[in-house]
Amino acid sequence: MSISTRDLVMRDWGSFLTVYSVPANAQDAINRVQNNPKYYLAHYACVVALVYVLAMTQYQNFFAAAAIIGTVAGILFFVLKGKDLNVGGVQVEFLHKVAVTGFVSVLAFYFSESLPIFIWTTVIGVIVSVIHSIFKPVASGSASAPAPASLHTE
Repeated sequence: MSISTRDLVMRDWGSFLTVYSVPANAQDAINRVQNNPKYYLAHYACVVALVYVLAMTQYQNFFAAAAIIGTVAGILFFVLKGKDLNVGGVQVEFLHKVAVTGFVSVLAFYFSESLPIFIWTTVIGVIVSVIHSIFKPVASGSASAPAPASLHTE
């Protein structure tokens, strides 16, 4: 199973939040865990983002680190998108931008002492998403739905 940004389809929240059932057996639970994350990827991303936002309201250092990381990533990936960047005669590529963002992330989490908060909020968001995927029956057409070209609503 591979998941890509083409799977970011914001489906109806009503279908995401209703109709739960206990899996009939272990194979049914496995089938749900394999299919639901791809079908509801945008919703699970929103759930994890909500957990991050809730954590940021309680931990100002985590908010500061996220703001720094978001600013650097926003500049590198959106403001400077499509512009030729040369640093010391070397063309700046996508991987360089990822490396710089990662380095800034390490520094921001280290100096703000918020790395444990980031790890725990990520774990909580993933656990909530996995529990949801276990108890949410597989949506009809989830395995056969064509991958959309971009984020859109259904």
